[in-house]
Amino acid sequence: MDYTPNHHIPLIQNDKLFKMNSDTTALMLGMKINPKETVLDIGTNHGVLLLEASVYQPSWMVGIDINPLAIEYAHKNMELNNITNVTLICNDVTTTKFDRKFDVIISNPPFFSESTHMASQTPANQLAKFTSTLTIESLLQVIKKNLNPSGRAYVVFRSAALSSFFIEANKQKLSITNIQGVNDARIEYYKACVLTIEHGASKSLVLSKPLSL
Repeated sequence: MDYTPNHHIPLIQNDKLFKMNSDTTALMLGMKINPKETVLDIGTNHGVLLLEASVYQPSWMVGIDINPLAIEYAHKNMELNNITNVTLICNDVTTTKFDRKFDVIISNPPFFSESTHMASQTPANQLAKFTSTLTIESLLQVIKKNLNPSGRAYVVFRSAALSSFFIEANKQKLSITNIQGVNDARIEYYKACVLTIEHGASKSLVLSKPLSL
């Protein structure tokens, strides 16, 4: 049995899936959820971000993942923690039609290009690792389509790819309104950052205090 780092929520993880890591923790620290808000988790994996989101008493949560094994374990974790205000969907988020728009969207999406990184050892990790599964363009299109007009999305991403994120956000008439670097004591630079994304073009950008792991 594992536990989330912030609220010590019990968590079951499968070795064939990517386990909770520093990126997951950073997104837990960076996302802001208010009571009664609706939440969509894109690429929910074990459902760990939904477990964390549940602490803030959202009215409803939806987790979606293309991998059946991930959804199986997300179900196990919701049942383990008696979380009932949640829907879990096994499908490609780019083709899924939701019955609502969401106040908050969270995602720890694939980071890597297949041309620059080695293949993963399991098919499940392969899906979660490479941007061919979910490109930056596709992710931002999904956010634009499914985010409430006054809502916000939180995405953890590699700092080296920020320029691509800004370019695609501008195309979608979305704004990155906040960036928080992830201060990992094991690394001398901000390898990852948490982005806040909102509807509308050319909104002001705030550089907030880094998140310390």
